[in-house]
Amino acid sequence: MKLLMALLALQFCFVGFHIVSRVALNIGVSKVVYPVHRNIIALILLSPFAYVLEKKERAPLTFSLLVQFFFLAILG
Repeated sequence: MKLLMALLALQFCFVGFHIVSRVALNIGVSKVVYPVHRNIIALILLSPFAYVLEKKERAPLTFSLLVQFFFLAILG
């Protein structure tokens, strides 16, 4: 039953996203700017949850790890 409720909630989120996207694009928001704003809003909304919920599980952020992330970002 929990899985079914999660599936329904996800479908409603997809429907809401589709409606908001359609309205924004019909109003005249650029197709390039809209995904950027969407990702920034998602970052702002999800970052506190990720920080609090995974605070004890993450590895410490060292200089070596930052360099690896940098090269991974450059190389894709």
